[in-house]
Amino acid sequence: MKTVAFTGGGTLGHLYPALAVIEALKIEKPSTRIIYISTPKEVEILSNHPDIDAVYQVELQGFKRKPSFENIQLIFKLINTIKRVKKILKKEKVDLVVGMGGYLSGAVVFASHRVRVPSLIHEQNACLGMANRFSMRYAKRTMMSFPILLNTKKVIFTGHPRKDEIESKYHKKESNDHKILITSGSGGAQVVNDVAIQFLKDNRSLKYNVTLVTGIKYYKEVLDNLEGDYDHFQVVPFIKDLPRAMNEVDLVITRAGATTIFEILGLKKPAIYIPSPNVVGNHQEKNASYLRDYQLGEVILEKELTKEILFETIENIFNDVTYQERIEKNMEKFIKTNAQAKIVEEIKKWW
Repeated sequence: MKTVAFTGGGTLGHLYPALAVIEALKIEKPSTRIIYISTPKEVEILSNHPDIDAVYQVELQGFKRKPSFENIQLIFKLINTIKRVKKILKKEKVDLVVGMGGYLSGAVVFASHRVRVPSLIHEQNACLGMANRFSMRYAKRTMMSFPILLNTKKVIFTGHPRKDEIESKYHKKESNDHKILITSGSGGAQVVNDVAIQFLKDNRSLKYNVTLVTGIKYYKEVLDNLEGDYDHFQVVPFIKDLPRAMNEVDLVITRAGATTIFEILGLKKPAIYIPSPNVVGNHQEKNASYLRDYQLGEVILEKELTKEILFETIENIFNDVTYQERIEKNMEKFIKTNAQAKIVEEIKKWW
């Protein structure tokens, strides 16, 4: 029996692709023992997952971008974390580590190198995150979601496993009701909500059926700003099953996080991406740039986002009778992968 340690967290954008790979690995090799080394944020989800045999919680924070006393403290915490992870890997007799990104992933991959356990890493975005840039020197393979950085034998294109999972779970739904879902990530975003409010108050939005997901923090504020007799939209603080909600609409307006992008590609839905400029390495704008270059979606930069530009972009999509067909063909051409199977095959090479 082989034991594989997965790691990666801090956000669901690292966790969901990891779970998609674990599910595929368990189907292919049911006897595999799976352990997950996680931050406290993911423990509840992981502890109840049927395919995970053991969960180890590790306390670790990412470093600040600017020099600070807190970073000095974090160095000592990092050293202790690496020591603890080395003990976990030895205790569990781990055969392979799979890092899915996030600050903890870098520490676990380094620890695995120190105890001579091979590791693989997966990058969800169109550029390497800080943890994966560090981990790359120790990992046997770097697996990319986007077909980029393939100029070295250690880097391969696998695609994003969440896309495969979504494709197999949901059957594409179509309607002519001009249904729109507006969301800006689990926490919401003030800028997107403000423009959405202006959009919904404008009489031109009456021909659309809109669901606005505000984020819990902004829910009451948005409701207060939308008082009146409106029946063409609904406002909710969050949606538990976002892929299902996206599958019910004709157009998604969202941030450009990798997992959301590949969920949309799996559903083959038109989308308008508003990348957040407030993320490490500006990776959302790089993701969005790739999508725009290969005509996989529309992009509005946050600094250019206005009610008028939003209206114009939406109307261009709905008024173009060939838009849906064109974008589906582009999705099939550029993002047609079997990521779950490819990653599982790569795992089997190294244990």
